[in-house]
Amino acid sequence: KMIACISGEEALEILRTDKKIDMLLSDVILAGALNGPDVAKLALKLRPNLKVLFNSGYAEQSALSTGLLPEDVMLISKPFRQSQLASKIRDVFNQKTCPQERTQWPCIQEEEAI
Repeated sequence: KMIACISGEEALEILRTDKKIDMLLSDVILAGALNGPDVAKLALKLRPNLKVLFNSGYAEQSALSTGLLPEDVMLISKPFRQSQLASKIRDVFNQKTCPQERTQWPCIQEEEAI
């Protein structure tokens, strides 16, 4: 089951509930005050074992070169087919470590947490 959100803020509101959520799929660039990496960093504070997958309309190297994402992040570039997304989601769930163990998210500062 998928829960769609209009903004990062809405996603965080849902993550604060007791709904079962296994993975966050977020665009890198979002409308509103938070970008995708900001949302992921805060989401991982709320749910440390949450899986994270980013998507971007930019080519993978371009998206990574913005400095918003660490190089070891899971990313799928748009446009993608359903089979490509399914494959990438399997890759995310087959990762041995949690995102916060792999890297420090180069996004918002601790005091900015919502």
